[in-house]
Amino acid sequence: MSHARRSTAETAAQCQPLWTAARGAQVINCELIVPSHGPAIIRCGYGPESIIRSQCIVSSEAAAVVAETWKMALLAQGFRLGS
Repeated sequence: MSHARRSTAETAAQCQPLWTAARGAQVINCELIVPSHGPAIIRCGYGPESIIRSQCIVSSEAAAVVAETWKMALLAQGFRLGS
């Protein structure tokens, strides 16, 4: 998907921040993106253009489990949760 199409699609989506983790200058945000059409996506990255991981998700419960798994992996690598 092109940047312009992705930006337009994400504008119509509802984004719910889940957590932020940092290690020095590295800051990673995890969010749940619920578009008006199609499946929800859980995404972690340094920003919308620097995505580390993303996955289609079927429910908010599943999103919570995946987000927790990703968060624990970052904590094991020395990241700390932000406020």
